[in-house]
This record gives sequence, C-alpha cells and structure tokens, in this order.
Amino acid sequence: MKKLFTLVSLIALSYFAQARILTVSNVAGQAAMFKVVQTAVDSAQVGDTVFVHASATDYASISIKKRIVLLGEGGRPDWSSLKVRINNYIYVDSIAQVPGAGTIPVSGTVINGIHTDYVSIMNSVKGLIVKNCFIGGNINTTGSGHIFVNNYIGWYINGASTNVLCMNNFFAKLSGEVNIADVTNWTISNNIFSGAFSGTSCTVVNNIFLGANAIGSTNTSNSFSKNLQVGTDLPIGNYTGQALFTTFTETISASMPTNEFVTKKFTFKAGSPGIAGGTDGKDVGIRGGQYPWPAGKFLNGDPGLPKVQSIEVQNAVLAPGATLKVNLKAKSASTKQ
Repeated sequence: MKKLFTLVSLIALSYFAQARILTVSNVAGQAAMFKVVQTAVDSAQVGDTVFVHASATDYASISIKKRIVLLGEGGRPDWSSLKVRINNYIYVDSIAQVPGAGTIPVSGTVINGIHTDYVSIMNSVKGLIVKNCFIGGNINTTGSGHIFVNNYIGWYINGASTNVLCMNNFFAKLSGEVNIADVTNWTISNNIFSGAFSGTSCTVVNNIFLGANAIGSTNTSNSFSKNLQVGTDLPIGNYTGQALFTTFTETISASMPTNEFVTKKFTFKAGSPGIAGGTDGKDVGIRGGQYPWPAGKFLNGDPGLPKVQSIEVQNAVLAPGATLKVNLKAKSASTKQ
C-alpha cells in the first residue's frame, strides 16, 4: 500500500509540475507575463491556467482551442470599475488541428471569474465549465456535458447542447421572453429567471420565475417540481401565483433594469414557501441547491480565490542562513462572496 501511495503521489506531482500558470495584465506597471489574453492563451499548453488580473481597461475578444483554465480575479469584483472583462466574445472551439502535432483537446476547459458579453461554444465541444462569470449577453451552446453555475447572465442560453447542468444562475432582462431556449436533457435547478424556459426532456426544479410565464414555446416531456413563480402556467407540485411583494423582503420586478437587479439580495420573507421548500429541503432559488450564493449578497463574480490582506515581516534583522518569519493574513477561498 505504501508503494502504491508513493507511485500515485509521484504521478500527481509529475502532472501538476507540467501545468503552468500564465499571468496577464494590461495595467501599466503591474507585473505579468503577458499583456494580451489571446497571446497567453496561444502560449498555453493543455492543462495550463491563464490568470487574468482585473483592470479598468477591457481585454480583447479571445478564441480558446485547447483545454485550459481561464481564471479571472472576478467578473465584477466588488462592483467597482476594476473587473476582468473580455470585450465582446469568448469563443471555445472544438478539437484544433495543428500541422505536425495531430489534434489538441479543448473539451474540459474552465472559464471562471470572467466578465464578457458572449460565450460561444462551437463544434460540439464537451464538458465546458462556466462559473462565477458576469455574462452581459448570452451563451450559445453546442456539444454536451457542460456545467453552468453561479453566473449572472444578461440574456439567455440557447443551442443544441445536451446533458447540461445549469444551477444557481441569475438570468436578467427579457421579461416575457425565454432565458433558456430549446435545450434537451438539461438539469435546471435553483436559478432565478426573469423570462421563461423552453426545452425537451429537462428536469426543472427549485427555480424562481419572476415573469408572468415560466414555460416558453417548447415544453415536451419536461419535469417541473418545487419551482416558485409569479404566474400560474406550471403544473401542480410547484409554488404558483406567488406575488413578489409577499415573497421577497425587497421590491422586485421582472422588468427591472440591470442596474437595479444587481442591487437586490432576493431574500425571502418569513412564511414564503421558498424557504426550505426545494426538492432537497433547501431554499428555492440561488440561496439553495448545490452551489448556493452567500446569504444577503448578490453575486459579484468572485471566483473564490484566497486573497492576501496583509504581509508583515517579523524579523527586524535577518542574519545569513536564518529563517525569515512572515505573518500573512488572507481571506480564505471558503468565504467567497
């Protein structure tokens, strides 16, 4: 057993030793390996992480054609002018053909803590993870096995992808229209929708629908349970006809502009059926489920990284060969907000 453990450890260390972290910043004077995100992505190898620093200046659109982790300081950390914004599009393309190098896998790419307008998943990519992102527009999908969690999505998700997990996201705008359009075999839980859902053979549970209708033009073989809605078009087994003013502690409307939506906490009033009313015994909406948002806070796109708050050197004088004593204080990743 000891030999097996040692072998597994060596294999793990070898794998992580090969993966690199490439840093990007377009802020003058900030130390980083690259100034342009696309240059860093092109320089990355499969399995590398491209870490993008927050900036008041947008980064240009990018295309990802290999499996990497694209990691930002936050889609909109603390709602300040500093954010990791990829202007316009992030394209994730399928297996890239490289002359003399065969094929490069892109499936399994992770996009975490980024602000962008659109994410386009092309040519049947599989297993893309998008989390903690502020997406002002929409996600266009193909392929299968994707995971979308803890995102702010300004418009909608659509496309021909299957077997997708869509959990604890917030869909703004488009009151009376569709936020998830024409999808198949998705699990959709603990989201907040301003608009409706349209799909086939999907499991739709523990969501909140702020608009008059929860169901769009396509509703074939879907399963709905414990969703809370203002309207009444969901079947028995859901919380229908719930007035917003008796559901939440704040004034909320499905037609609110984005600058109002992002200030809301979506806290239930006492007695709301959404409290511990989900299929799992947890709250309905973004505060429950597998990826709950912190209580009393709105998503700010923080990817949950540890953040150094202070560094204090304890040694007044350091002799040659002596130990440097440092007192470091940081916010742990578990306190993501």
